[in-house]
Amino acid sequence: MLKRLGMAVFALTTIASAQTNTGAQTPKLDKAAFDTAVADYKAGRLKESLAAFEGLYQKNPDDTAVQIWLGFVYLRSNRAKDAIPVYEKAYAVRKDNLELVNNLGNAYLEAGELDKALAKYAEVQKGDPKLFEPYYNSGTIYLRKKNFPNAITQFKEAAKRKSDDPFIYNNLGVAYEGNKQFEEAGDSFRKASDLLPQSVPFARNAGMTLVRANKRKEAIPYLERATAAPGNADITAANALAGAYSREGRNGDALKTLEKVKPSATKDSDFWFNLGVLRADANDLEGAEGAYRRSLEINASGVDALNNLGLLLFKRGKYKESATIFSKLTGLTPNSVGAQMNLGASAAKAGDLKTATGAWKSVLRIDPSRSDIRLDLANALTELEDFPGAQFHFRKVLETNKNNAEALNGLALGYMREQKYAAAEAALRSSIASDPKYVLAYNNLAIVLERRGQREKAIQALQEGLKIDPQNEALRQNLERMQRVS
Repeated sequence: MLKRLGMAVFALTTIASAQTNTGAQTPKLDKAAFDTAVADYKAGRLKESLAAFEGLYQKNPDDTAVQIWLGFVYLRSNRAKDAIPVYEKAYAVRKDNLELVNNLGNAYLEAGELDKALAKYAEVQKGDPKLFEPYYNSGTIYLRKKNFPNAITQFKEAAKRKSDDPFIYNNLGVAYEGNKQFEEAGDSFRKASDLLPQSVPFARNAGMTLVRANKRKEAIPYLERATAAPGNADITAANALAGAYSREGRNGDALKTLEKVKPSATKDSDFWFNLGVLRADANDLEGAEGAYRRSLEINASGVDALNNLGLLLFKRGKYKESATIFSKLTGLTPNSVGAQMNLGASAAKAGDLKTATGAWKSVLRIDPSRSDIRLDLANALTELEDFPGAQFHFRKVLETNKNNAEALNGLALGYMREQKYAAAEAALRSSIASDPKYVLAYNNLAIVLERRGQREKAIQALQEGLKIDPQNEALRQNLERMQRVS
């Protein structure tokens, strides 16, 4: 299930790489100290540069060059709130310095003063319409405000001015997506990824948007990019790629994809669920079981993982474990007929008829029309020696299907316990007439006929049953016993 797809990149852009147009310096400024502070910044010694500019600012608080550089280094040090008052002092006398105006806008933006930032970017746009940076930065603000139409306008203007910038196209894609223009979003994300193929987020955005548009074949190359490096793979993209492969009939590739990136999927329950499905499809039942259990370690209430694990355990003959899993599932989804049925089947196979009958009763409360479940319940109640309960359910089946062979056989068992052999015989003959291949009725009919003193007919009934099922041990043993007595 796909949620919000686009991943915006909120990196701000500065107009110059190193505050080159700062204006005149005051005569008393220590030029050597200033140059050293600049050199420290350019050499990556940010702390040393900041300390030097703070010292220069204390001695020269009205020097525009110092103000601009100190604000810039504050901004690079993630101290936007400290940068703002320094930049504002410089701006008061240097409104013509577009780099300063843009970076003051950046400081406002990082400090959360979005409208002030927009105003400064608008000044830069007016001052030099050829620059892309103020349009890009304005677009990021409109994204944050979720004003997608304005964001689209700004990013499109930025793209006109710098058509080879992948970040512009990526964020334009996010804006289009927010505005529900999914076709345009996909085109923009693809441009971003094609311009910067090594970017996992850009490839993910392109691939996921194409999947959402049901363009799976087109999505696959981008999702492959997003999952190319196992240690840095995007797990959401890996899940989507596996899904795209599967829908194209490439389950083997889907499985390889998930197996490759699993070291990165430590906390993604959906990933492990999908891996379980694919391993099961490849008949790696032990591996599938491990994957489903891993999914449930991350999300213990994952109903799909519980259901699939329960079915897998049942298939592997681990009925007691299967019943435990389906018991958890019914606790989460008490009105699920399927979960209750599976609990009943697992518990019955595990020999826990009390749990099985409880589950089957729950099914019938939800859907009383399930005659198959009612028969399972009636047979289990018979084994538990709840004969009145069993007879009630056999009769309920016969109310809607008077010729149900299994229910007629069950009804006959009740008559036999009450020694009503004529009624039992009639019910059993009706059972056989309804389903001549229902072997159990032949065996019970033989017992009834024997008790009524009709051993020859009883032997004939057993022989008829053995014609249908020559390997039936109960029929054979009764036949041998009666023939010895005869």
